[in-house]
Order: sequence, then C-alpha cells, then structure tokens
Amino acid sequence: GSLNLYSSTAFVNTYSGTGVVTATGGTIANVYSGIINASSDAIISTVTGANATVNFSATSTITSVTNGTLNIGGGAGSVTAVTGGTVNFYGGTATVNLHSSTATLNITGGSVLATATDYQANDATSGSAITATQPVVMFDLTAEQLKDQAITLKKTDGTEVFSMTPDKKFSYILISGPALALSTAYQLTIGGSTVTAGGSSSFVLSEVVTE
Repeated sequence: GSLNLYSSTAFVNTYSGTGVVTATGGTIANVYSGIINASSDAIISTVTGANATVNFSATSTITSVTNGTLNIGGGAGSVTAVTGGTVNFYGGTATVNLHSSTATLNITGGSVLATATDYQANDATSGSAITATQPVVMFDLTAEQLKDQAITLKKTDGTEVFSMTPDKKFSYILISGPALALSTAYQLTIGGSTVTAGGSSSFVLSEVVTE
C-alpha cells in the first residue's frame, strides 16, 4: 500500500513488503523494506534493510544508512553516518559522513562532500567503492580536522567552484561537483587555510577519480 506523511510529529517504522511512503515532513524511525520518497523536511533515523530504498529530492536528513539503497537527486540532504549499502548521487547537494564504511558510492551528478575519520571512500580493505561519471577528487589528510570548517575548492585564479561544510570531524575528504573539470588546476582550503601537498599548493584533476 501507500502512506503520505505530512506531520512533523508522526513516527513510522517500515518492516516488510513493497509499500511506498511519501514523506513531506515527519520522522521515519526505521526503514527495513519498501520505498520512501522524502520530498521535504523529512527525518529518517535508520535505513537498514537490504530491500529498503530511500529517494531524496529535497531538504531531508538521514541519521544512519547501514544497508539498502539511498538515491539523492535534488535539494540539500545530509546523512550523518553511512556504514554500508549503496548511495546514488545524481543531483542536488549532499553532505555525507562515512563511518567504517563498506558502502558503494555512485556519483553521476550533484554536489557531494563525503568525509571520514578512519579511511577513504574507496578503501579496498573495507570493501568500499566509488564509480563516477563526473569529476571526483579525494584527499587523505595528515591530521584530523575539526568539524564546521568550510571545505573549499578554487581555481588558481581564485574562482570558487565548490564549498561545503561537514558537521563531523574528518581526516579524509571526497569532493564531486558539476563545476569541476579535468585538466584544471585547483587549490583546497579548509577553514580558510590552504592545504599543500609535496610542497605545492595546487593540484590538477587528471582523471575522473583523482586521489
């Protein structure tokens, strides 16, 4: 069946079946199965079932993704912790915190900031992976950084092409966005400070996934 969720105080648990919940508000506590369409200001606590699918198309928040599929296609979504499952980015703006993740990230559109403290998003040991059709750049930092610092990419002429702010501390960064271009030089700043590597303050996107 189907359920339309509008209230800011309703709580829903989806356990089984192929039902569809359209959420324009309210809180969905646990998604074990079925389809959730989160279109505005919905809060989803946990996406944990292998047969669960959540479609983001507006400003919504997910606390935890451990399994299933998350599709982010519009608006400005945030995911507090991704530890597994599949996340498909094809539009909108998303900030994601990867935590001991075995997830697969598929990036075909949108602006994406994914950060972590333990290992990078394509760590072979953990089983996490990335596929992308738009430029992705990843950074492994030498020291853990505090949360709430703007992560910004600029061209060497000073033109800003990306800026988002994580709400968790981080040591690893993944950035992707439609304004990034191959064979172009960029500078990375964190909290306004330029990051250097090998004595250089700039880098060139040499391939679709640059690390």
